[in-house]
Amino acid sequence: MRAAAGFLLLIAVTLGRAQESGMTPIGKPIGVYSVQFSGNKSFGDDKLRPLLTTQEPGFLYTLLPPYRWFSNPPPLHPITISLDSIALWNYYRDNGFLLIRITPKIVIDTPAFRANITFAIAESTAFSVDTTILEHLGGLTPHENADVSAIVSQLHGKRYGKMELLDSLGAVLNYLRNNGYIFARIASNPLVSINDNLNALIIRDTLETGNKYYFANIDIVYDSTSGDFCFAENAVLKELEFNTGEVFSEAKRLKSEENLKRLGCFEIVRIELRTKNADSTHVAPVFVHLKLRHKYDFNPIFVADNNYSTLNVGASATITDHNLGCAGQELSLSSSFEVQQFILKDNRFNADLKFLQPHLQLGDILDYKNTSGQVSAGFTHSVFPLQQNIWNVAALLSIREAEFTYFIPKLAFIVAQTYGLSQAQIDSLLPTNPLILQKQPNLLLSFTLSRDNTNNLFDPSSGTSGVLSITTNLLSTPYFSKIEATQKWYLGDGNQSVFAFRVHGGVIARYGGNADSQDVLLEQKFFAGGAYSLRGWPLYALGIGIDSNSVFGRTGYAMFEANAEWRYRWFILPDTWINRVVFNRLSSDFFVDAGNVWSDRKKWAWVEQMPAQIAVDIGAGMRYDTPVGPLRLDFGYRFYDPYSETLLHIASFAPAWPFIRIVHPQIQIGIGNAF
Repeated sequence: MRAAAGFLLLIAVTLGRAQESGMTPIGKPIGVYSVQFSGNKSFGDDKLRPLLTTQEPGFLYTLLPPYRWFSNPPPLHPITISLDSIALWNYYRDNGFLLIRITPKIVIDTPAFRANITFAIAESTAFSVDTTILEHLGGLTPHENADVSAIVSQLHGKRYGKMELLDSLGAVLNYLRNNGYIFARIASNPLVSINDNLNALIIRDTLETGNKYYFANIDIVYDSTSGDFCFAENAVLKELEFNTGEVFSEAKRLKSEENLKRLGCFEIVRIELRTKNADSTHVAPVFVHLKLRHKYDFNPIFVADNNYSTLNVGASATITDHNLGCAGQELSLSSSFEVQQFILKDNRFNADLKFLQPHLQLGDILDYKNTSGQVSAGFTHSVFPLQQNIWNVAALLSIREAEFTYFIPKLAFIVAQTYGLSQAQIDSLLPTNPLILQKQPNLLLSFTLSRDNTNNLFDPSSGTSGVLSITTNLLSTPYFSKIEATQKWYLGDGNQSVFAFRVHGGVIARYGGNADSQDVLLEQKFFAGGAYSLRGWPLYALGIGIDSNSVFGRTGYAMFEANAEWRYRWFILPDTWINRVVFNRLSSDFFVDAGNVWSDRKKWAWVEQMPAQIAVDIGAGMRYDTPVGPLRLDFGYRFYDPYSETLLHIASFAPAWPFIRIVHPQIQIGIGNAF
């Protein structure tokens, strides 16, 4: 550092006081033309360059000489170069190079008023950790001392790194705070020195443990605004991970708060150990502070989509009791009504009643904290895409196998009463005609394994999610088995861009019973196209080997889809009401979709034909973010049509006015992300 400082002083004296602002004595600035490194062996330029404030001019300045007429390179600032040298020096020291030397060299091209800067790096030796000494641990038991030593000893013999050291000390604090030492803290900055043999490091630090505390009696305290609501005290106690008399654990306290929040009926949950009220043996009372949310919720939602190649509009509403029986149980009734192309008689009506038991226990088989149950009943009447009535009753368990991972067995009894004809055909026949009425009972058993570690349920910007589902019909109407899998990836790039990817596929096999005379339920078959699939085609518009003249379009027994999307937020503006409500909620998406649906196939030879039968579309859309996900307007263009086996174009040229013809896109309206 002395050599670097002396060199910079020499430069400053030579160029004069004006040079401190990047100016020569005649008033013309000296620009930085290049910034290089020499002698660096352990870290590449990609690691070192982001540490610098001094930067090279953009690539256009170097590539296009005319660009220099109206653009200047960054000015030379020796003081900034000194600070850059310190940043490089700290980075090397934080990664084990305690004897690092940084020498900046500045070569000035006087006629061109340009400077070439080289940071000469003498790395010397990378030191490893020899010994870690933590002081003031006399209050720990021998067992706790051994555990702390085991944590810090993992650094021994490895190259020193400041981040690794801080992670190790953080692990020590987590261990102590989960073993009663609620006020454990690092009392000083780590002192790093070279040992007597000059070949390794000794790390010394002071750790203050404080007193060891225990959980005492538990008091449940409700917010004053929750006085009109009820909640069973036993239901709260069941969610706690600790008992009276146990050693205090920060992890158990946080997990208990998480359990109570999962019930869905509390707006605020906070568990506090009152150490000020502890007795002489450091046994402290526990206060569980709770604020109940409103018992009832009513959520109306406007619905609009472009399914079946028409504009469909409607409304849905859900009323929910979040605290049935004062025990966090949930009962909800939801319904929706949608009309096709503004024709009231072509409508869909749906109603669902659901009861949710947040936690279940069955001996040693089902763990109370990780298992929830749900019972539902529903009715659907639809005219489009098929004239039918459907009744269903279902029960499922949600079993948390690991963090973000759930296993869900479900049993559903579904009765579909299907006419199989369009509304016009039905109107021309007697409603009592038995030939047009089919009743199809199904007893569906399914097993689903899901994993979701995305950072947001409605609009994720990082993480992955995946679902694997197996379904079988236990009745001969017909017997069938279905396997379906989906995997999604989300990669955030800064605060404005998200890259999203999805792969989705499945297959259905029919067998036995009436497999040749009866078909699988429409809701269980695969389809492609629409606002949540291939956006260049309408819903039910794709299908290989499937009759396109069917009343409800193409549905099949094998399916593959792949989607890629770039979501870009237009603005990140200061938090004013107009920015919060309008500008900061606007975004766009650019997408590529590929996939198709296939009919029943008896031979594997059809797999070889699949690549040529994959439909591809491209497009873009506009989005407005809402609390339940974005409201989307997407424009999809068909890029490859598997039926004509040709590439399609967004625009074509003509010899007459208007000389160019834009292909009409498929317009898709949706609520929530496409995937």
